[in-house]
Amino acid sequence: MNPIIFTVSPPGPTPPMTINLTALLDQFRTVPDQRTRRGVRYPLPVLLTIAVLAKLCGHSQMHAVADWATARAGELATLFGLPRPQMPHPTTWTRVFGTGVRATAVETALAPLLAAPPTHMVPPVPRSTGVPPRFETKVITPGVLLGCGLMLRVPL
Repeated sequence: MNPIIFTVSPPGPTPPMTINLTALLDQFRTVPDQRTRRGVRYPLPVLLTIAVLAKLCGHSQMHAVADWATARAGELATLFGLPRPQMPHPTTWTRVFGTGVRATAVETALAPLLAAPPTHMVPPVPRSTGVPPRFETKVITPGVLLGCGLMLRVPL
């Protein structure tokens, strides 16, 4: 998966935040999958990442997460390289988050991404140099992929 970076502009006075979707998925690969192997159709890191995206779009309940993912099944399947353009049933989402994963493992996986970087690692605010960035910028309009108006930067 190529690096995918997007910016979320939450409603209200909260400043926009930039999220590296590839780094998020990589961190979720460290979370142990508590599910039995029989019948597993969706990789746990993908389910966790989709749940975070749904949460960023304002969907907290498992049924709402399932509905959000189902409405974007084709796009999400393409994005994550899933073999079929279907998302799990709401019962599957409830089962995965009820017994398939430990909350502490998810928190541990997210901690490095949520920690503030050391001051010396914070990049300076870029100034316009007249040289176009090496990223193509796409605006994801509400109802298309993520349904909450995200700015998506895809490497060229």
